[in-house]
Amino acid sequence: MRDSATSRSNIKIALLVFAIAFALRTAFCLTLEETVYWSDERSYLREVSAVVDRGVWYLPTTFKPPGYVYFLSGIRLLFGDSLTAIRLVQSAFGALACVLTFIVGWKLFSRKVGILAALYACAYPLLIYVSGVVLPQALETALIMGIVWLLLLYSESPDRRLLAACGLLIGLGALVVPLLLALAPVAAVWAYWVRNGRMLPAAKDVLLLGICTLCMIVPWTIRNYVVEGRFILIATAGSQLLYIHNNPWSDPDDKEKTRAESFRLRDEVSAEALADPELTEEDIFLRRFKDFVTENPGRFAVIYLKKFRNFFSPFPSTFSKNVHTVDRNKIVAALTYVPVLVFSLVGVLASLRGRREALLLFAVPVLFAAGYSLFHTTVRYRIPTEPCSIILAGYGFLWILSRMGLVRGNHAGGTQ
Repeated sequence: MRDSATSRSNIKIALLVFAIAFALRTAFCLTLEETVYWSDERSYLREVSAVVDRGVWYLPTTFKPPGYVYFLSGIRLLFGDSLTAIRLVQSAFGALACVLTFIVGWKLFSRKVGILAALYACAYPLLIYVSGVVLPQALETALIMGIVWLLLLYSESPDRRLLAACGLLIGLGALVVPLLLALAPVAAVWAYWVRNGRMLPAAKDVLLLGICTLCMIVPWTIRNYVVEGRFILIATAGSQLLYIHNNPWSDPDDKEKTRAESFRLRDEVSAEALADPELTEEDIFLRRFKDFVTENPGRFAVIYLKKFRNFFSPFPSTFSKNVHTVDRNKIVAALTYVPVLVFSLVGVLASLRGRREALLLFAVPVLFAAGYSLFHTTVRYRIPTEPCSIILAGYGFLWILSRMGLVRGNHAGGTQ
């Protein structure tokens, strides 16, 4: 009877969290004009027009991954050519991410932690902001939290269907943001840990995870081969970005300089590719990146570490400016992020003794920082990982209060 009452109570909390998060995001989106603010938004919308006008398999280039373009295309087919419709659908996914924040915080620590983290995520300015721009971060946030939730369910009851669903979600997420593929090895290590190091059950689980992940990706890889005549796993953007942000002129602390140099380097590579038809631009970018790393390992290491540091910087730094990049907004972003950063570190340290599963939440932002630092880092790439940090911060904050005798409980039981 008590379990039934608790279940009904948690459902009510989840619905309330969704309602609050969706209302705040909708209110913000309705303040925006029917226009876009970033060049990447225009790029996505051009590809959406191409897909809607010419058919499902058509994309102008293989530069960007297809998942978000098809997501936007589906919204346009259902609701017409409306930025407001895109923003409201993304607001629903943002609200879903807040619900998953509550569930993960509750399952991993306590209901108090889940509620605190979810409410903070509901009102967190950067998470609200990404619902209003035509960029994949709102969808990516929900995908990451869905993957984390499935892995936690699997640790409670090692049902292979949960791991299969996790693999499908990782594969789907990789078609939206390819770096989500990095969660596959995390899930594999998680499966080994859940199986207590038993190799055969863990190997079966990892194999199933890999098959399900590839099931989502391989059809697009085949499409790329048919259209382009060469192997492209998902998209080609990575090879260009590797060299554009790792070269003798790169400076992660001077984005204006890096942006200016990127245009020159692209022109150089385009000219070289035209001079030698046997080489693609991707081949040239990769060769130049490898040469730079080989010839300048120290310089590459310095650039990488600067980008890793910038991933966690409280002050947003962007490659372009618009009405949203004013100092006031940067200050608000910093004031709301710094407590998350500080208390999440407390949460990690406090959870090492009794709740090591919390390392999963710590692994997500660190893994994304490590991955994006190979290319370039900006605040928008960090935002989808922040619900994980917010949960840890909620636990760290309540842990400090409990040590001070201001609240009761250790908040690590998953049922409080």
